[in-house]
Amino acid sequence: MRSIRSRRYKAFLDRLPASIQKAASEKFKIFAENPFDSRLDRKPIEQLKHLGTYVEVEITGRRYRAVARVTKENNEDVYYWIFIGTHSDFDRFVQTYSG
Repeated sequence: MRSIRSRRYKAFLDRLPASIQKAASEKFKIFAENPFDSRLDRKPIEQLKHLGTYVEVEITGRRYRAVARVTKENNEDVYYWIFIGTHSDFDRFVQTYSG
């Protein structure tokens, strides 16, 4: 399994408060150890299923979420992180891409 943070993701992350950036870093350490750890509250994003496999991960309670597109490369799961933000920003992100 590989995990890649896109430039776009990094730009979203840089705009968040330091406490949220720290929480995101801690969650990604957990993710690197086990992407299915229950502390991540990982879920598929059903509204984006027509575009491929996308997952959301809880960063802080229900307030902040991160989104990754999951692909396969050489029989390995690759997570391309493309978004992080508040839950309302997440809802707008999904609505924009769900068509």
